[in-house]
Amino acid sequence: MKKYSKRIVVLTLALLMVLSMFTGLIGKTAQTVVEFKNPVRPGLSEVSVVQSAKASAKLMSETDIKNLVWDAIDKAGGFAGLVKDNTTVSLKVNLVNNVGYDPSGYLPVLANGVTTDWRVAKAVAQKVRVYNPHGKVYIVEGSYNTTSTMFSNLGYKNSNFGNLIDGFIGLENVNGDYGDTSAPELVRVHYPNHLSNNNTFVGTADEDYFFFNKEYYYDADTLISIPVLKNHWDALVTGGIKNMSIGGTPKSIYNRGEMATHTSKGQQPAMDLRKWIHDYYACRPADFVVIDGLQGSQYGPTPMSGLDPNGNGKSSDKWADYTMNMRTIIAGRDGVATDTIEGLITNAKVEDTYYLKWLQDSGVGNTDISRIRVIGKQVDQVRKTFRIGLGYNPGRLIKTSDLPKLKVVVKKVTEASNILKVSLSTSSGIKKIELMIDGKPYGLPFTKSFSALSLPVPKLAPGKHTLTVSAYSTYLARFATTYKFTKKTAIRKLTYGQYEAPLIAGAPKIDGNASDKVWSKVGYSLMSTNWMNDGSALPSATDFSGKFKFLWSGTKLYFLAEITDDVLMQSTNVDPAWQYPSFDVLELFVDENKSGGEHTFNNNAFAYHLALSGHAMDIGTVVGNYNGVIYDNNVTYTWKSIGSNKYIWEGAVTMYPATFSLSAATNTPVTLTPGKVMGVSVAYCDNDGDTNPASPSRDSFIAGNNIPSSLGGNSSNKAWQNADAFGTLFLLP
Repeated sequence: MKKYSKRIVVLTLALLMVLSMFTGLIGKTAQTVVEFKNPVRPGLSEVSVVQSAKASAKLMSETDIKNLVWDAIDKAGGFAGLVKDNTTVSLKVNLVNNVGYDPSGYLPVLANGVTTDWRVAKAVAQKVRVYNPHGKVYIVEGSYNTTSTMFSNLGYKNSNFGNLIDGFIGLENVNGDYGDTSAPELVRVHYPNHLSNNNTFVGTADEDYFFFNKEYYYDADTLISIPVLKNHWDALVTGGIKNMSIGGTPKSIYNRGEMATHTSKGQQPAMDLRKWIHDYYACRPADFVVIDGLQGSQYGPTPMSGLDPNGNGKSSDKWADYTMNMRTIIAGRDGVATDTIEGLITNAKVEDTYYLKWLQDSGVGNTDISRIRVIGKQVDQVRKTFRIGLGYNPGRLIKTSDLPKLKVVVKKVTEASNILKVSLSTSSGIKKIELMIDGKPYGLPFTKSFSALSLPVPKLAPGKHTLTVSAYSTYLARFATTYKFTKKTAIRKLTYGQYEAPLIAGAPKIDGNASDKVWSKVGYSLMSTNWMNDGSALPSATDFSGKFKFLWSGTKLYFLAEITDDVLMQSTNVDPAWQYPSFDVLELFVDENKSGGEHTFNNNAFAYHLALSGHAMDIGTVVGNYNGVIYDNNVTYTWKSIGSNKYIWEGAVTMYPATFSLSAATNTPVTLTPGKVMGVSVAYCDNDGDTNPASPSRDSFIAGNNIPSSLGGNSSNKAWQNADAFGTLFLLP
């Protein structure tokens, strides 16, 4: 009886084990696989640089550091709209190691210039919690050594962070089994046009794939890079980008030695390292970068013994001989631009990094200083030469001869009809000129024709003002001068059907959320004209109401609309273009040069119908064919409910000229400029419900401008055919 019972137990346990294994196999979560998405290069990027007045980084208190970090974040655009409540935010710090060369053998915990000071990371976390009080906030790192040890040794402890952080995540521990490229803890990104050899997988089926931790890295709603201001013996610049592309990789997949080939001492820079940095970062860029420049260190990325830091022919084992006492925080939404400014501050010739230019070419960000605006301290006010390890050759340093002495003389400033004209005499060596009025940046940087500058100033009040003219060289040597002028023309007053769009740096996050700080730059315009029936009757406010606003940057026009609609009607037809104007649709009409005229079967102008399905449609260019054509590559948008029958529509439309063709391999968009006048209308097709689903029809068509009487007035509904029916949009500086 006992033997029989034991056999039953053994068989039962074996069966349970088999069932458990089988259940595990069939229940295993599938790995997320995504295609690489080509980003759109920002028209203008802003990078903030702030510096403490304290004489030494050692004298800065935790409160001093918090104030400095928050100031840098706010100057760089802030977290409003980027960080939202009940989301996941990951802070990627840089804790490469804590080994130093002072007598103790370890780096100081605070302001060591090599690893991210925990007080900087804490200040970022505190700022995040302002916007995300109920969500998850993690500090993540993949240190060269054991990450948990680095966390402990360098102050990343609950006793320092309290309840700000939901976890300190070592990226080596959260990616599934070692070598398992199918682990559900990973995201696999297909990037066939990568630049590097992808050494780990070269010649295999995974050669065109890059792997990321899913929960704490790739899928984080906001990913913030917090590196250290230092240089690198191979990559030259090591900032927000390299912090992600090397320290953010899953150790279970990538062996650091195989990931990208480093140089040996004395050799030329390893191009594949730079290509790897480009590839990995391009697949998942940081959403924001905050560079810890409290101390800063040369001969990076870690102190190097046996060098000559004091230039006296003697080596030094003192950590203090490698530090730079920068007392600085650098921040920005564009990691490429932020690292470019970091590099220039260390006197590095940033073009020698290569990966910054490649990332710009891929649309990830800007390294061209003509498209970067520095807010706060300027580069020439904080720059120091960060020396590179002897015998290494990662790139060149900026020499005094590379920084020309610039000069600008303001000869005359006049204003008429809200146009400011500035006459200058300039020296050679100027790469760009920026204008400020009363201490605030105005318009885009000028890159040519410096002797005569013109700037629209329709929102500037009449009266006396101070113009600051700042000239910059390639490496941001600077000359600034001021000039007093008087504006005589009154502020432009808009009439119904006229709108203004301010210039912004970067871009709002297209997520159907109106909280992004940039949207506060402009007010709403109302939709209060019915383009149907007699053109006068409007639906009740509970049935429908709408308002909208615009921003612009680069080649993009951004739009935000708040719609009240008591009934949403969406097509269920498998063809998204079937009867598309007859359902609930937001319509965006654009004529990039306000040429007006017929556009029914041509691209002189566009009438984008933005459906609830997520597709943008308009009539094509085949004469007589009124079927809808999908223009999803021209418009990116989303919509979401905010309760009480209210919906937010947010998106971006790429502006194309009349020569645009859907059949063309490529189309060159129009680069927008301050003062440009465009034809634009916003309207909404409102369907309150159909008795016959096979024959849908809209009940009203509400727009934000009147159609001219010469075209038949509002009831003519001519906007879909003639761009003369559009409203007028003015692009502000």
